[in-house]
Amino acid sequence: MLIIMVVFIALIVSSSNIRIRGFHEDYISKEHSGMIEGIFVVFVFFRHFSQHAVATDYFSTSFKAINSYVGQLLVIPFLFFTGYGTMLSIRNKGTDYVKRLPVKFLNLLIRFDICVLLFCLFNLVTNKAYPLRTILLSFTSWKSIGNSNWYVTAILLFYIFVFLAHFLSGKKEVLTILFVSIMIALYMFLCIKLKRGVYSYNTMMILPLGMLYCIIENKLFRYLKCHQYAYICLLGVSVALYALLSSYRSRNIFIYVLWIFTFLFSFILLLMKVRINSYLFGFLGRHVFSIYILQRLSFMLLQEFGIKYNFDQFIGSFAITLVIAVLFDKVIPYIQLGRKKMIISGPIRKIHDI
Repeated sequence: MLIIMVVFIALIVSSSNIRIRGFHEDYISKEHSGMIEGIFVVFVFFRHFSQHAVATDYFSTSFKAINSYVGQLLVIPFLFFTGYGTMLSIRNKGTDYVKRLPVKFLNLLIRFDICVLLFCLFNLVTNKAYPLRTILLSFTSWKSIGNSNWYVTAILLFYIFVFLAHFLSGKKEVLTILFVSIMIALYMFLCIKLKRGVYSYNTMMILPLGMLYCIIENKLFRYLKCHQYAYICLLGVSVALYALLSSYRSRNIFIYVLWIFTFLFSFILLLMKVRINSYLFGFLGRHVFSIYILQRLSFMLLQEFGIKYNFDQFIGSFAITLVIAVLFDKVIPYIQLGRKKMIISGPIRKIHDI
């Protein structure tokens, strides 16, 4: 499995256009953000697969160790683009966009619930039993019956928080971001009290950070283009802080949040220099939601046939996931509210906007 990951990374490198001098103007464009998501949804697949794989040799042990370390870092680009895209839409469309958030909320929940129904059907056929309460709560994304769920909970809540904050703030951008941040902080505190898995809330502050970056992006990018030394210093400080905080990230939630902030800022700065150009990654980016939600179904399916977590299952489960995801995305537009098309381009076309 480690070899497959190395090959995938090599594919990323071969698809990269690196600028030593100057910057890519479209580093956060609609097309490019989709390709970045396509890359990271594969890394999420690696991560989920590693949780089931058994370490039997050096390569499999290293594969699990790498995926254990990266952990929640893999979802940071998705959260960032969600926050960025939401604020970009508010700036471009104003209150009309915010008024559409309840429809977007329902569309996301409908898509998710259809996926949950697929897992319910699979569990029924394979005689996997869950308490009725767990099954019912799984349709709200609060519980799971084998599917991924916490990310959907985070985005659904984000919709609610943005809707409330926009009107509470008197439609002022900075106040909206502040109110969203406070609401997320309160939700994180609630999760801690309820002893929810730390993974379900420890990256949510990236959402308002993405909104904030949308406001400052133009000024920051113009400044860095004119001051190359400032870019080098910022990147160096950000990477250094990331490395420094890495050893302390498990001590408390505050250090962890600072750590992922440094990761995100380093990531954004690198995107300014590295441009991905790949049809494959663009294709994967157009099916992010379905690949993310349905991949565990393919794991469970092959496991029922007694196929162990090895090279064969990885290839098989990835192929099955792609087929199911594409078919799912062909059907879903017919049952969404106020939508003619499921796939649209741009930072706004993220897991939350499907």
